[in-house]
Amino acid sequence: MKGWPTRFGSRLSSDNPQDEDSPLVARLREAGAVFLGKTTLPEYGHKGVTDSPLYGVTCNPWDHGKTTGGSSGRAAAAAATGMCFLHFGSDAGGSVRIPASFCGVFGFKPSPGLVPSYPPSLFSTLSAAGPLTRCVEDAALALDIITQPDGRDWHALPVAAPSFAKNLKKPLRRLKIAYAESINDIRMNDDVAKVMRDKIKILSRFGTVEKIHLDVPDVIDVFNKHWMAVASYMVADYSAAQKKKVDPRLLNWAARGDKLKLHDYLAAERARMDIGAYFKNILDRFDVLITPTTAMTAFDTGTNMPKNKQGKLWEDWTPFTYPANLARLPAASLPVGVTK
Repeated sequence: MKGWPTRFGSRLSSDNPQDEDSPLVARLREAGAVFLGKTTLPEYGHKGVTDSPLYGVTCNPWDHGKTTGGSSGRAAAAAATGMCFLHFGSDAGGSVRIPASFCGVFGFKPSPGLVPSYPPSLFSTLSAAGPLTRCVEDAALALDIITQPDGRDWHALPVAAPSFAKNLKKPLRRLKIAYAESINDIRMNDDVAKVMRDKIKILSRFGTVEKIHLDVPDVIDVFNKHWMAVASYMVADYSAAQKKKVDPRLLNWAARGDKLKLHDYLAAERARMDIGAYFKNILDRFDVLITPTTAMTAFDTGTNMPKNKQGKLWEDWTPFTYPANLARLPAASLPVGVTK
């Protein structure tokens, strides 16, 4: 945002004001938006909870002892508390959808290239910017603005986006809906499963619902290799003194990336193509795929991850969100209720 710093939640980032607006901000400014503030994220958006060396911990407005999720956790908290009516984040592995789910708001990750992006990012093949709002209609109105073209993004889609707001009002034809309760061997916990069971019945109003199982054994490994390679690159030039100011979790990702061999990374790129083909096959047969956003609701602050059923820290706790990023699909998180 022109005139404001971009800090990425990092003590090593510059506090100098930016010289120009990103495409998303430029389109909003042209449409007359009034900017009330910027919301923070974990350092460089590297994890699924929102705490950073620069700004500390963001608490969930429903329960201050719980996390908002991340990485766009403070945007989701701002939406949940009604600070304003449009909030934005970027989603490279669930960073819009996870906090939307944990905070009970609507979050949308568009198809890659639909919302122009600049400056370039190493996450560009995974990431897309999208809205977090209190209702779907607000997100649709925002998308009509932020999907307009911008010449600075060389991989933006070269076709005009549809009107999201107008299409909300069109009647739906009967849909073929796929519903997946699990991915590989990962299932929802009992609280989430109960809410989903109660709400999934509503989908039959819109068409036929078929329960499927997602069998994508490489999805976590492929995603992690993309993530650790970027982390390694990001901190490669940091001195030992600088690294002391960095989130230890980011350094952990970077250290794993340092050990990643080139051919292993390329193998992950190749496997990503297979993941894309797998989900294309599903969406050739169905109009929409429904899953839980996460297998659990918001867990305690002060930790980077929840515990699994065995009581051990669960590092790869967000596999339901990874496929949309790896397969370059649009994805939304829609609140459907609360657990106990």
